[in-house]
Amino acid sequence: MKPNYRTLPPSLNDRVFWSVALALLKDGNRVRFRAPGKSMSPFIRNGQTVTVVPCCQKDLKFGDIILYSTAPDPVASHKRLHRLMRKDAVNGKSVLFTKGDALVCLDGPIRPEQVLGKVTAIKKGSWTLDLNRPWGEVINLVFALFQRWAVSRWMIYLGRRGVRSLVGGSRLFRLFGLARPWGRAENRGCQNSTLQ
Repeated sequence: MKPNYRTLPPSLNDRVFWSVALALLKDGNRVRFRAPGKSMSPFIRNGQTVTVVPCCQKDLKFGDIILYSTAPDPVASHKRLHRLMRKDAVNGKSVLFTKGDALVCLDGPIRPEQVLGKVTAIKKGSWTLDLNRPWGEVINLVFALFQRWAVSRWMIYLGRRGVRSLVGGSRLFRLFGLARPWGRAENRGCQNSTLQ
């Protein structure tokens, strides 16, 4: 039996692409596309293929990577693929707070109706990280816990630089793949968004 998903080419016009993708998600289909941008680096790098499935609010939990629209109109607004960090209530209404792994601050609150789907798989070169399998869940949870305390990332980065200067070289860091700096996003500033 064929899997229930469609692979959409990334070269389509954004408005056309999202109208087709949202229609497929609404019908219960999975959608694959290449994730643009560096805000989720290093967990999801620019251009890696992600699989998004439809979901409801009760299925969402801490650390899930969700696709959501930044405004109530999903086709015309920008889409983000960020990690769910917190569920809260504002004025008696449920709101969600997300964050990109490469960003320092939380995004502004969004309504659950703005969530379009949840990432279940990430194609990383020749292998795929399935977030529904036990190892995928563990890896995702470790990254999510790491993102909860943003200061720890900078402490590790500064500590790595200090150890490198003491050791006098970066062979050890290259051996373990740590010589590359953490993924940087174009916008590291905090946004003071309000729920409209």
